[in-house]
Amino acid sequence: MGSLHVGVDIGGTFTDFTLTDVQTGARHHAKRPTTPARPADAVVNGLEEVLREKGYVPSDVERFVHGQTIALNTVLQRRGERLGLVVTRGFRDILELRRLHLGKPVDLFAVRPEPLIPRSRVVEVGERRSADGGIDRPLDADELLEQVARMREAHDLDHVVVAFMHAHAHPEHEQQAKDVLTRRWPELHVSCSHEVWPEIREYERTVAAVINSYVASAVESYLADLRTRLLDLGVTAQCLVTKSNGGVTGLDDASTNAIQTMLSGPASGIAAVREVLADLGQESGLTLDMGGTSTDLAVIRDGEPVTSRDGEVGDFPVVLPAIEIFSIGAGGGSIARIDDTGVLKVGPESAGAQPGPACYGKGGTRPTLTDAYLVSGFMGAADIAGGTMSLDEQASRAALEPLAKELDVSIEVVAQQIVEVATSSLYRGASSVIARSGIEPKQSVLVAFGGAGPVQAVSLAAELQIPRVIVPASPGTLCATGAIMARPRADFIRTLNLMLDDIAPERFVEAAAQMREQAAAWLERNGFDTGTVDVDLQLAADMRYARQSYEIEVMLPEEVEASPADTLRAVFEKSYAQRFGMTSPDQIVELVSLRLFATVDLPGREADPQQDVPDAATGDSGTRMILQGRIPVEARVVTPAHLRAGVSVAGPAVVALPDSTIVVDTGSTAQMDERGNVIVEVESHVS
Repeated sequence: MGSLHVGVDIGGTFTDFTLTDVQTGARHHAKRPTTPARPADAVVNGLEEVLREKGYVPSDVERFVHGQTIALNTVLQRRGERLGLVVTRGFRDILELRRLHLGKPVDLFAVRPEPLIPRSRVVEVGERRSADGGIDRPLDADELLEQVARMREAHDLDHVVVAFMHAHAHPEHEQQAKDVLTRRWPELHVSCSHEVWPEIREYERTVAAVINSYVASAVESYLADLRTRLLDLGVTAQCLVTKSNGGVTGLDDASTNAIQTMLSGPASGIAAVREVLADLGQESGLTLDMGGTSTDLAVIRDGEPVTSRDGEVGDFPVVLPAIEIFSIGAGGGSIARIDDTGVLKVGPESAGAQPGPACYGKGGTRPTLTDAYLVSGFMGAADIAGGTMSLDEQASRAALEPLAKELDVSIEVVAQQIVEVATSSLYRGASSVIARSGIEPKQSVLVAFGGAGPVQAVSLAAELQIPRVIVPASPGTLCATGAIMARPRADFIRTLNLMLDDIAPERFVEAAAQMREQAAAWLERNGFDTGTVDVDLQLAADMRYARQSYEIEVMLPEEVEASPADTLRAVFEKSYAQRFGMTSPDQIVELVSLRLFATVDLPGREADPQQDVPDAATGDSGTRMILQGRIPVEARVVTPAHLRAGVSVAGPAVVALPDSTIVVDTGSTAQMDERGNVIVEVESHVS
């Protein structure tokens, strides 16, 4: 067994690999085209090729960490499991009613999204637990069996979700229903809402349970197939999967709790950015992850990624803790077109991995942002996938020509217009994220990664008045690198709904102890030996003033259990004042939920790797004509080896990285630090 840690991330266009040898410190990166029909092909075949190219064998792999989009794509494409839903009598329309929010409130013809389970497959049964735990109506087991039998016969179902009122705090009826159903039909898959995420708010909890069951079969099948194929290859190492919260977990846990992997890939990139900014002593930043299909934006604030529990996937809310990521349908593969009103648009439709942009030479004929980059001089013929692909500029020109004729401009001008439209989309999205997060642009940095992120980063930063762009080493594979950097993490929640004045210390201590028991079971289930790894357990609480609709999350000190009521009120009011500038000392404070975050420090993460720089990168590569503001300018082309000499390069310039390019505008300067990060000091476009 060797000491090789492997991170893999599946994107819409490429599957990325990062290999870190924790003994030598060597780090290698590679990209292979994604195989959409069977994503595991790109993972396993690509890993075999990369190991061979770098001089390793499968048995050298000690840890394998994988970011994937199987769960996300299953929801977006609505290709999940056929499910039935069992609810408390009177709540059959819970999925239909949603929160009565209109996605487009000014559109009188807006149509509500269809739920993942239609009303015809939702049945009601007699049962009711009250909010305080009392039994208003016992579960009618006979009616339950009768209703589910009819539903199964009518719709041929083998998967059922049970979501009863107040089960987040009082799950006994849900568990009883599961026992009754599985005794009658052992082949029936039954999932209860309290098992997935036992949080207050009935609609969101029900949706979480539905989504988890909806994607479970697809995720489980994929991971099982991947594990089998890795074993056939000779990889017997521990396999982990990245999660939406920026952590990682074991394969079995990822299969059982598939909803937690919904933003698996993008979140691991943010985990890597956190480490990069920590090394640079920078506490705030905006991340720009621009791949082939879309662009993801996120915020690092006070040294940590901003997380959220009110995110959305497709048409549905997801309340599980996740790094707050905002997606824009603009990536390198986004297709440019002219809409019905004669306006040039870019995305959200993408050429994907097959056929890809026209310049890939795989049969694509429609113009994409990557084709515009190539014609604009922002990319060279070998500036993609580590030089393993050669780009065809003539194919890009042929794809752009119909647009140029329709707009009555040259091919070069339409290419620049496409770039400008993409930049405008990114600016709108980034401005919204900055305003929502409250970070100060002039005191922040823009961290750009993904294959296309560094191309757009400097011009975008100038528009946003962000003074510095950081492009991490090997930006095109940063999500794969982040998978290796990410720590195993699990989140647990216990809903209490208690006024602070009514909290008995023993009730608080009992709830915390129960979550610690859950954390211990998670550690054991996923093979994390507490004798060899360090585990950090952090308590947090969701609190609000009584009669408020929403709560805020606050971290709790270790000594909280000694005097829960006093300590909780103190930390709540301090946090409330920081967020809202005031407190209400006379108001009653309510403890809604208690949370526990379990984070594992795995051995080997502390290695200081040396980046893999291709031998071909030996210095200046001459000059290249690029378009800036539709004006051709001569730009110097430099490689990482040249920047490593400590040289500062002034724009206009193109930094040709192994898996991306950085376009340095006139007035900006770029240099590389000792860790391989390229740092660009940006000249603002705004006076």
